[in-house]
Order: sequence, then structure tokens, then C-alpha cells
Amino acid sequence: MDFLTRWWKVVMGVCLVVAVVSVGVIVWSVTRPAVDGFVGVGDPEVDSVDPVKQDAQNAAIAVVTSMLSYSPAMGETPDDRLRVEKDRLSGQLRDAAESNHEPVRTKKWYQWQQAGDRIMVFVTIRGDSDIPEDAVSVVIPVTARTVVRHKNGDETPIHTNDIDAHLVKEAGVWKVASLDYLNSK
Repeated sequence: MDFLTRWWKVVMGVCLVVAVVSVGVIVWSVTRPAVDGFVGVGDPEVDSVDPVKQDAQNAAIAVVTSMLSYSPAMGETPDDRLRVEKDRLSGQLRDAAESNHEPVRTKKWYQWQQAGDRIMVFVTIRGDSDIPEDAVSVVIPVTARTVVRHKNGDETPIHTNDIDAHLVKEAGVWKVASLDYLNSK
């Protein structure tokens, strides 16, 4: 038997082994029994936890951050952000989100748009809030630091506000109903 014939048989043998092992792995992964009654990587006890819906402080941080951050470079206004967050709002903020008024654009908005800038808001909890488990409304004190994020990555601070975010619990979900601006620094 010459060298090429032997080499061809070795290559074909290796390919056959790889094919058999691959088929075995596929059959095993498809037919294996579920672990602890679950198939896949999900865990229903963990997957059902949504801290933004179930925790008033997390809801305040997430919604206020999203509401007040916008991208003039993309033509976005604060009114557009209200509409995006409509399902997480209640009361007067929901009413404002559902209204069809023309968005207000300031002179700076046009400057930011032309420069390709974004308005970014960073929200933190101010102080300590003890929220009873059966509460249906709560005031969460937050601090919102607003900056202009320039196209080159630099930031220019605009202002910092202390805000009281008023939240209500509707159908088991915390929603922001109004914002009281206490001061601006």
C-alpha cells in the first residue's frame, strides 16, 4: 500500500470519528432530561423578578434617567422621551406624554443638535427612603446631574437638581406620577 492510500484512509477515519462524536453530542443535548424540572438556562424564580417594576427606588432612578436624557443629535426632545416612557408614567406626567403639543426646542437644543451632542442625566437616591411593603404611593428623593456629552466623548456639566419623584403603584408596578424640582446647582 503506498503512502497516499494510507494517508487517505487515516484522514477518512478521523472524519468518521469526528462525525460519530458530533452526532452523539447532538443526540445527547436534545434528549437529555430537564434539570430540576427546567429546560434551558432560565430560572422562573429569577426571571420573574423585575426590580424596576417591583422596587420604587429602582423605578425612580430608571424612569427619571430615561425621561430626562435625550439626544438632540438624533432630533430627540424631552417630549419624545416622555412618550417613550409613557407606560411607566402616571398622573400629570402620563397626561403630558399623551398630549400632542409641539415640542419646545431652545436655542441650545439647536446648537447641541448641530454639534452631535447628547444630554445625559445621572440619577442617584438622595437620603434614605423606608418604603412600607404595602405602600401604594411614595416620594423618592433623587439628585439628577445633567451633562452634555459631546461627540468627542468630553462632558460639560449643565446643572444638578434635587428632585422629589412622586411614584404610585398601579397593577403592581411603580410608576412616576410627578417630579418636584427643589433646587438647581
